[in-house]
Amino acid sequence: MKSICLHCKGAQSLRKIIVCDGYTLTTESGTGAARKGRRITPEKANDYKEYVSRLKTLCKSGSPYFSDCEVLVLDKLHGFGLAMQQALKLVKTPYVVVAQHDRMFRSKGWDLEDLCNVLKKEQKVNYIGYLSHRQLRYRKRMVTQHKMDPKPVTLHGVPLIPLFHFLDSMHIARKSFWKYMFDSGTIKVRDFPEHTFGNEQRWDIVKNGIKAFDKYGTYLLWDMKDVIQHVNGRTYFSKEQRVEKGFPENKELNQLFKSLEVEEKKRK
Repeated sequence: MKSICLHCKGAQSLRKIIVCDGYTLTTESGTGAARKGRRITPEKANDYKEYVSRLKTLCKSGSPYFSDCEVLVLDKLHGFGLAMQQALKLVKTPYVVVAQHDRMFRSKGWDLEDLCNVLKKEQKVNYIGYLSHRQLRYRKRMVTQHKMDPKPVTLHGVPLIPLFHFLDSMHIARKSFWKYMFDSGTIKVRDFPEHTFGNEQRWDIVKNGIKAFDKYGTYLLWDMKDVIQHVNGRTYFSKEQRVEKGFPENKELNQLFKSLEVEEKKRK
């Protein structure tokens, strides 16, 4: 939340909805398939309830990073895709910014006002994704894997490239486009849309050519600035905790968090 508010201009004043998915109880240890299926032990369920309670308290704390923020707690397992469907029932605007729990801004991203301007003026654009390090090689991968070259374009001052495969990662999109994805019938319980809808989109375009792209209208920012960083639970362990658990030091992410502290001090 801090990285979004500090590096994504326009996000600070937005209404924010944090979705906490449900789960299925199990007596297993919570590794492998059990963990991936969101099946957790009663002990872990109690930890999760405590986490949700603290999150609600944080949203009421007056923190500038959690202003106008609410928590939506789902009573059963949905998975990312269907959890988004529940959250969108609360969204009243035509556009929505989607931020996964394991993504953060590593540096300043495009202002939301600029991206909203593209969506307002270009009905053919339904989705604009922020670049991660992996996606810097996206165009080359499409040429190598599918002999298709997505041609970059600049719309209203914003450099973009057609994205042939929907990605769940940090993006802004039309609410109506998410409805279009749900109506496609490809998103089920536990599904990530990029694994289901995204794969169908890619193979539709590969089979039927670039003309098939028009009904999707998904684009990536193409300024070659990888502003999105993937993080995981281990990221937030202190140096002492990492040593205790035998995890290697993560110098890159340590530097990233230090840069956030610097940016925060600038704003004060």
